This record gives sequence, structure tokens and C-alpha cells, in this order.
Amino acid sequence: MENKNSKNKIITLFVIGPRGFPDMQGGIERFSEGLYPLLAKKGYKVVCFVLSEYSPHKEWMGVKFIRLPSVGTKFFEKPFYNFLATLYCIVKRPDIIHIHSITSGMFIFLLKLFRLKIIARYNSMDYLHDKWNFIGKMILKNSERQFLLTDYIITNNKNFLSHLKKKGRKNNLSYIPNGVKFFDKEKYIWNFDNIVSNEIKEEKYILYVGRITPEKNIESLLDAFMQIKEQKLKLIIAGDAAHNDNYFLLLKQKYSDKKILFVGKVGWEKLNSLYANCCLFVMPSFSEGTPNVLLEAMSFGCQVLVSRIPAHLEFNFTDDFYFSTNNTEELKQKMIRKLSSAENPDYTSLLAAHRWPKIAESIHNIHDKLLNPCSNDKYIPSV
Repeated sequence: MENKNSKNKIITLFVIGPRGFPDMQGGIERFSEGLYPLLAKKGYKVVCFVLSEYSPHKEWMGVKFIRLPSVGTKFFEKPFYNFLATLYCIVKRPDIIHIHSITSGMFIFLLKLFRLKIIARYNSMDYLHDKWNFIGKMILKNSERQFLLTDYIITNNKNFLSHLKKKGRKNNLSYIPNGVKFFDKEKYIWNFDNIVSNEIKEEKYILYVGRITPEKNIESLLDAFMQIKEQKLKLIIAGDAAHNDNYFLLLKQKYSDKKILFVGKVGWEKLNSLYANCCLFVMPSFSEGTPNVLLEAMSFGCQVLVSRIPAHLEFNFTDDFYFSTNNTEELKQKMIRKLSSAENPDYTSLLAAHRWPKIAESIHNIHDKLLNPCSNDKYIPSV
């Protein structure tokens, strides 16, 4: 299917939400890195608004970047970015605008005032996160209400479909999962050039990957790990804070131990080596949309252990894959059992829906429905 509308014009797609990509930490950034090069390859003109401090690129894989300045504080960074991106969209009037997360939805009312077509991607109930104060949470809840004004909403979690229906959304609402890249695991088995630290060569380690923020519940993992007496076992914490705050530093001070390695943000090659060689991947979050890092760990066939929350329960793992948040004893016991297991998990069937070409085609068909209302929409994902 050629990517042109009824007037035979190339579709212009503007993207609001990602701080920057490729090789950036964060679910929105991972999703953007996987999807937009495929749409550009289909013939789209894709323009993505990013923050200049996170993205040095002007273009990548056919995606053009508009690098916006950052104000340098976490409470004003997103509003300023969103406002500038909104003004640019109003002036340039793209065919479609993609808005990622309610943190980017605070000016949807302005875009709709100018009758622009918007697809909003609902990927997290951000106002549940402790990092937001009362005013911030009120702004995010207002942004969530503005999602209901958009032409189409997609979610990365089936639980969010029910949530949005309760908010009053009745149609043009679909679940489209996060995607995952697939790599040759054998390439990364003890590839010493890519291992992030000499301290883990040929040793067993448990792996956590993600942002270092309170809602990720990393302290439960750290507390449980400290109770495991296996001498040569290490815990790798790969990721950094969303902003330059004190939480990451406090964790490093509180859990200063030679068996725990805080390695910070790592690039794709080193991260792939961490996945390929870990003996267990643990995701202890209090809340998630659908975590990309879990999909990545599964793509490498890792043993996984995840918190018992709606986003993780959607994978329909058996009970031995789950533990209750804040139940350190249960987490410890299940880690010990997983570490002693010889199981080689096969997630092939679970990951079938998470392949990027399939996701890109679903998104493209939604665009076609919005731009050509009379077109056949049988390939649109169902609610």
C-alpha cells in the first residue's frame, strides 16, 4: 500500500513526546526508534521534536529532527517543549500528529482548535508516580482528559483500554503493543568488548534495566538481593535517573557493596551483552505500561521475574514468574529458585505480536482510516 492520501500527497507526520533517539533510555524513545524509521521507509515525511541536549542528530534513518532547547528543570522542561512543538505544528499543519503520553498532551486543545488530526498514544498513568507534586498531577490529569479530544487513541496495555472507556472514550481506540528488536544472541555471549565492567566477566549476575526512579521499586530488589548469600553472584543496575536528582545518589550510597554494580546508562551493544549473559532479569516496578526492557530480555531468552502488576500479568506467565511488590521475602525466594533452575524459556509465541513491521502496518492503517474515511478499515486493530 503506497503511503499517500486521496490527493496523492506524501503524508507528513509530526511527533511530539520523545526526548531523543536512537540509543536513548525510555519507553517513548524505544518505541519511536523502532517505529518511525519504518514509516519513513514507507514514504512518510516524519518530523520528530526532540530536546537538543538529548539528541545531536538532525536526521536519522529518514526521520528528521527539530531540536528544541531545554530549560534545564524537570518541572518546566516538558511544558516548554510541548508549547514550542504545538506552535510549530499549528504553523506547519502536518497531515497527522503523534502525541506520546499524557506528559505531552497539555496543549491538545490548541491543536484541535486549529482542526489538526491527532493520534495520541497512552502509555502510562504518569500522575501515579511519586516524582510529581500536587500541581504536576493535576496538570497530567487535565492532559489525560484532553486525550479524549483526539482523533484516535492507541494504548500499549489492554488495561488502559478499560480505563479510557470509563473516561468516556467509545470509538477510535485500539491496543497496539510495544515492539522489540531481535538480535543474534550468540554474537553477544561473553563478548568481552561489550561487557560494561571487568568485574562481571564469566560470573553470574542478576540484571535490572530501566530508569532509576521510585516507581520502579528498585529498593525491593536491592533488599532481596542483599539477603542472598551466594558469594560470586552480582547484581547489575543498568540505567540512570530521569533527571539530575538525588534519588540515584542515595541508592548508590545506601547499597554500597562490591556485589552491586550501578553501571548507569549503557548503549545498545553493551546492553545486548548484559541481556545475553545474565542468569536472571528482574522487573520489580509498582506500575508500568508495557516495559520495553522486559520485551528485550525476553527476546534474548532470559529467565525473568516480574512484579505482579496489570502490565506484567498481561503476558500470562506462570505464577513462578511473578512476585508481589514490596514482598521482599517472596522476591528473594523466587530469585533463589530461578537461579537454581536449568529452564531455557521460549517466548516465541508471546513475542509474535511485538514485531515492528506488524506494528508499523497497524499504525499505517489507522492513518489511512483518518485521512481516507471511506477506505476499508478491516486491518485496524480491534478494541
